[in-house]
Amino acid sequence: MSLSSHLLPFRGNASAPPRPAPTAPPPAANPDGAGPPPSPVPVPRRSSPSPGHVRAGLLLAVLALVLAATWYAVSSGLLVAAPGPLTASGTVEADEVVIASEVTGRIMTLPADEGSRVRAGDVVATLDDALLQLQLSQVDAATQRQLGIQLAKYELRAPSDGVVTRVPARVGEVALPGTPVVAVADLRRLKVTVYVLERDLGQAIGQKVTLG
Repeated sequence: MSLSSHLLPFRGNASAPPRPAPTAPPPAANPDGAGPPPSPVPVPRRSSPSPGHVRAGLLLAVLALVLAATWYAVSSGLLVAAPGPLTASGTVEADEVVIASEVTGRIMTLPADEGSRVRAGDVVATLDDALLQLQLSQVDAATQRQLGIQLAKYELRAPSDGVVTRVPARVGEVALPGTPVVAVADLRRLKVTVYVLERDLGQAIGQKVTLG
């Protein structure tokens, strides 16, 4: 018996081989032929600032404006300090009267020293009038009156109350007409000149002055 007679014929469909998975179409080429198109780049998303950051920025801006305005006010003198003691330098002047000789004569006395107080009419210097006194004893009454007027010029007197500020002459010197002998000033009326910085003018106006 042959082997082929014992084999039964196979009925039915045999399992088909698996189909290949579909593949994606190839990317389209760039028109310029440079290769596949670049993949899209993600764009970062901007986040809006928080309210706290906005308030902090506004506060810094306001602070900068206040500092700038304060610096300008101080530098330009618009902002001055509160009233208080202010120290400044200056000069004190008084109306000074210089007493000079009207005639030529040697200075005999200077009774008023520098810094002494005198009253109007006080003798502050005398000149040598010996020759005039000799002439006075040898003339008549009419001539004596004329010599008496001339004799009064040999005594230098204070024109007003005050203080002797200078005595430029010395005893024994010959005083010529117009030569300063004594200077007297009235210290009840003084002229004060104070040098104040421009930035302190607002503080100085209206304040009382103490001389020291």
